[in-house]
Amino acid sequence: MDKKAQFLSQHPNVYFADGTDTQGLSTYLNSVSFLETDEQIEDTSIPGAGNMNYVIRVKTNKRSFILKQSRPWVEKYPSIAAPIERIHIEALYYAQVATSSKIAAYSPEVLLVDKANFILLLEDLGALQDLSYLYEGTTQISDKDIIDIAQYAAHLHQLELDDFPANRAMRALNHAHIFDIPFKENNGIDLEAIQTGLSDLAANIRTNKELLEAIEACGSLYLTEEGISLVHGDYYLGSIMRTDEKLFVLDPEFCYFGYSEFDIGVFIAHLYMAKQPKAQIDLFLKTYKKATFCDDKLVYAFAGVEIMRRLLGVAQLPVTLNIKEKEVLLKQASAWAIAF
Repeated sequence: MDKKAQFLSQHPNVYFADGTDTQGLSTYLNSVSFLETDEQIEDTSIPGAGNMNYVIRVKTNKRSFILKQSRPWVEKYPSIAAPIERIHIEALYYAQVATSSKIAAYSPEVLLVDKANFILLLEDLGALQDLSYLYEGTTQISDKDIIDIAQYAAHLHQLELDDFPANRAMRALNHAHIFDIPFKENNGIDLEAIQTGLSDLAANIRTNKELLEAIEACGSLYLTEEGISLVHGDYYLGSIMRTDEKLFVLDPEFCYFGYSEFDIGVFIAHLYMAKQPKAQIDLFLKTYKKATFCDDKLVYAFAGVEIMRRLLGVAQLPVTLNIKEKEVLLKQASAWAIAF
């Protein structure tokens, strides 16, 4: 069964977005009263490599915009089921961020929320590059970018909310791939195919009872406890985009009301995996702490688990770490988790 047939078998009355079918796309956009009377689609394209959702850029004779649709699977890994309602959570996140004059400009404008069809139409921000190029380990992130990213997180975590969805289904998915699957034996991940020697490093972790208990404790805190902040939930280099002039923070499908330390820990973990200087990591934490509080032990516990799951799990990164560098980093990550 192909993707469209699979989708329609579960959601027979929902539009299945397809950028190659411009007639069907035009019919859909007219059905939600989005296109103007004399507006015609001229082109569609893929704006970048998406992970969770189907994303296309739509150009008409009058404008350009982004269409995102969530589907009952992870777009990059269709064999992994995912909650289709996640696009609704993303829309709510953008609505909350838009209330803050300090961080609203870091998000695209939401043009349309179509809950029935699990679609968001967003402002086209133009040519963007995410910060994944830093994983090459040859470029140092600028002080300005570090400060902007830290200040964004601080202002996000201080937003005053009356209520926000727990997003438990997405957290359960995230929990499985962060705190569980990478540390299981026979999990179907061929680590030797990724890098020779990686399976031995994984075995050291999977047989460390004290470490596994610490990882489980961190996972329980992530999954079952409610914190006091709106958390992006996937605050890493691939979620941060830039133009020549400014940064944007995108893809908040995993957002929830939780512990701010999760975002901070995840981000610094990726700085370590991208071989960024300790001075830049210190600058990030110093800038963040000028605005708000975080528990260092919890930050580094989450950072440690994020390093371990990225190096040993499904969601691999384009890092340039050799096996010795991974061994050193995994030992440090393990120590951080145990210290919590």
